[in-house]
Amino acid sequence: MNGSRRTLSSLTTVAAVATLLCGCVALPQPVETRLPPAAPDAPTTASPATPFPTASPSPSVSPSASASSSAPVGDVVACGDGPVALNGEESTVRLEGTCDSVIVSGSAFTVDATAATIRTLEIQGDRIRLDAAAADTITLQGNDGVVSVAQSVTRVTLRGDRSTVSSTGDIAAVEIQGQDNTIRADGSVQNVTLEGRGNTVS
Repeated sequence: MNGSRRTLSSLTTVAAVATLLCGCVALPQPVETRLPPAAPDAPTTASPATPFPTASPSPSVSPSASASSSAPVGDVVACGDGPVALNGEESTVRLEGTCDSVIVSGSAFTVDATAATIRTLEIQGDRIRLDAAAADTITLQGNDGVVSVAQSVTRVTLRGDRSTVSSTGDIAAVEIQGQDNTIRADGSVQNVTLEGRGNTVS
C-alpha cells in the first residue's frame, strides 16, 4: 500500500514538473519579414516631340545680288557697282546693265544677259547657258555649258567637258582643259592652249 502511494506521489510530482516546464516553453512567434525600402522611381523625362519636316518649295528663279548691287525685281537683276552673284536650278533670270563682275552658279540655269555688258564673267556648274551683249573675260568651269557673246572676247578659260563658247568677234586667247569642247569665233582665235581630246577651235 505504501508502495502505491509512493508511485502515485511520484507521478503527481512528475506531472506538476511537466506542467511547469510546459508553461516555461516559449511559444513560437510569427516571423516578420522586412524588405529593404524600394528605390525611388527615376524621373521620367519626356522626349521633346520631333516636328514633322516641312518641305520648303524651291523658287523657280533664285538670283542673289551682292549688297553692292541692286536687288532683283522678279526675274530681272540690275548690275550695280559691285559684283553680282546669280544662282539657280532649272530656272531663268535676266541681267541688265553694266557689270564689273558676274558669278553664275547652279544647274540647268539660263541667264539672259543680252542687255548687259560684263567685264569679268565666271560660270560654275553644269548645263548653264548665258547669252551676253559683251563679256571681256570668260571662265567656265563645268560640263555642257553654252556661252555666246555678241562682241570680241579678250580671254576664254574653259575647264570641263562638252561646253561651247562662241563670239561674233575675235577671241584673243583660249585655254581649254577638258574634252569635246568647242570654241568658235566669227573673227579670229589666237593664242590657243589645249589639254584634252576632242576639243575644237575655229
